[in-house]
Amino acid sequence: MKRVIECKVVGDKSGLEAVIAKEELQTAYCMDACGGARGHLAVFDLRPGRSWEARIFRRDTRPDEVSITVWGM
Repeated sequence: MKRVIECKVVGDKSGLEAVIAKEELQTAYCMDACGGARGHLAVFDLRPGRSWEARIFRRDTRPDEVSITVWGM
């Protein structure tokens, strides 16, 4: 079973939800292109002043009916 892992960074100019929304679609596209059954999106939040509680999370999503797990770090 193929898995796709995509890594992205949230910086000062971008918001977390905007990055997740855009990159979920990119991950789904890559999964489709290579026949991946599962996708993982690791999002590194480098914005200053964010607590670890706000940065670390796990969220299961289904954009376009594919299974993607978003990991906040």
